[in-house]
Amino acid sequence: MSVRARILLSFICAAFLQSSVLWANNLQLGNTHLRATFGPAGLLAVEDRESGAGISLTQDAWQLAIDSVVLRSEAAQPTCTKAAGENIVYRYEFSGYQIEVTYALKPDWTFISKQITVAHAPGSAFAVHRVVPWMLTLSNPVDSDFAPSTYTPQFGATIAQSRAHLPGKDFGDFLRSGNTGAMLVIQNPYLEVQRSGQSVTVAYTPEMQWQESWGRFQSDVASVETYRLTGRRLPREMVLEWHLPPQNLPDDGMDEAEIAAYRACVRAYLIDPAPEPISVEVGWTLNDYQIDVGTAEGRTEYKRVIDTAAELGIQTLLYAPANSKLSDRAQSADTWGWEYVLWLGLGEKIRKGEWDPVKDLIPESVSAMLSYARERHVGLLAYVYPSIPYAKDPAWIVKRRHPGTTSGDDRYSYATLASRELQDYFIDLLIDFRKRTGIAGYSFDYTWLDLPGSSSYAQWYGWRRVMDALREEDPSIVIDGRQSYQLYGPWSWLAGSYPHPTGNDEQPESFKPFPDLHFDRVSADRARYVNYWYRNYQFAPQEIIPGYATHQTERSRDLGGADGHRPEMIYTRYRPRDWDYLGFKYSFISSIATGGWNNVVNMIPARDPEEAKHFSAEDKAWIRSWLEWTVQHK
Repeated sequence: MSVRARILLSFICAAFLQSSVLWANNLQLGNTHLRATFGPAGLLAVEDRESGAGISLTQDAWQLAIDSVVLRSEAAQPTCTKAAGENIVYRYEFSGYQIEVTYALKPDWTFISKQITVAHAPGSAFAVHRVVPWMLTLSNPVDSDFAPSTYTPQFGATIAQSRAHLPGKDFGDFLRSGNTGAMLVIQNPYLEVQRSGQSVTVAYTPEMQWQESWGRFQSDVASVETYRLTGRRLPREMVLEWHLPPQNLPDDGMDEAEIAAYRACVRAYLIDPAPEPISVEVGWTLNDYQIDVGTAEGRTEYKRVIDTAAELGIQTLLYAPANSKLSDRAQSADTWGWEYVLWLGLGEKIRKGEWDPVKDLIPESVSAMLSYARERHVGLLAYVYPSIPYAKDPAWIVKRRHPGTTSGDDRYSYATLASRELQDYFIDLLIDFRKRTGIAGYSFDYTWLDLPGSSSYAQWYGWRRVMDALREEDPSIVIDGRQSYQLYGPWSWLAGSYPHPTGNDEQPESFKPFPDLHFDRVSADRARYVNYWYRNYQFAPQEIIPGYATHQTERSRDLGGADGHRPEMIYTRYRPRDWDYLGFKYSFISSIATGGWNNVVNMIPARDPEEAKHFSAEDKAWIRSWLEWTVQHK
């Protein structure tokens, strides 16, 4: 043997001996809750310290499909380092690719996280087709599993119907072995779960472009946790609203321990949740779009709304009146015709590029209302549509039919959040507008994530990036989430204050209420139903579950007709006197009981002068005291 060969052999032997010693001792991550053991290529075992519940693995692999290449963990031998006691990193070298797989365990976590990073690629741009963070084979006998998924019972849909209708699919997988459970999740709603015996794969298909100039591509974070099953399971599907339940509810759904584990994992990733309960008055539930603050009469009427909110101790107000000095409903570019009330009334000008928050003066009709609200210690929320066809760059504009229609021409234009340029523009616009106006936050609606031209995942990823950047820029901001924010599961809600109250448009025309003399009671029961869904079937922690007190005033009238139903939207003053004197207390208590960290308040006696005058001091004090109670007992 040559000298060179002997030297090389000695290095190989030394490396082998070092590796043998390293893995004979096994690398571990641990805290007071959990212990994880790692081998040469990934996880070997995870154990819950308190209960002793755990799983052992014979395989922990991953895959990435990038451009025309499929990278497989088993095709390369990684190097491994342990850093700072919280991370273990495996580094892989493929032809031109450098991949890092990082496992993490923070001191308060009950789960281990796993994330795949493309540290270097041969080209400066590439397409990510498929990501497979979890390819596991367990030593434990797997008796069964349950894959939670997209599900919208508030629309009367089954799980199967929800999966067929919505872009999202699975949320992860719960594996069961005797009385031991193991949770596998990845932080997006587009998962594909496949299990065969002891082996399970959890993957997703981004179908999105990436550029090196944006930084390193990272997969969505994956997590695994083990626990003892309680043996108490919910039904696989909720009983629909206003339907009598069967005599014996089935127990074919998720175990209470599985729900608790997933919810705790979501809670650990919330981005700066509000440190104490918040309160939001929703102006449009009083039909504030009928108020024209471009006139003296309109400003007087709207100031009554602000005054009443202040008297009730409500901190913020979603502000969306008309303003004839700035906008015209006939010029609205959205399919619903509401653009004229967006961005404090500046929406049409912002979309056209006629008003810039960095350099242009705030119109007096806007600044006066901002000042008045500030004097009354009420912060305003601007109503904003991300998918409006902002004219700055035609490259991010796509066309499709109105959502829910299957015929007609593609005359409607939208901005797609798959565009990195739109994301950057929107982040800057939101931050600049907030700084310039001093608003307390935003209400986002009309956020379509299934537009043509790109994958739904790419659009969802883009919107999550916008939301994360906004929250990180200003942790105190209030973010009210509306359509279609509620449809994409808990990993969509990490940066927002809460998803859509009642799980859909809350106006009386938008759902079938149970016949009742008191619409506040109907709305309260709807909110209780949806909050049960948020908590148990969407894994929302308490911090992001929306309250919903009182109701929204209807905004249309039925003109009858040959078919007996011909609704007409009313844009002038309509039903301003609509307070439910006998139902509001039940509604407030229901809201606080199920969503009291986010006290969303709706119709209040403010627009009609006589109703406002007769809104008793006693009733105001009762509402104010209960909102204060949420803070005292946070």
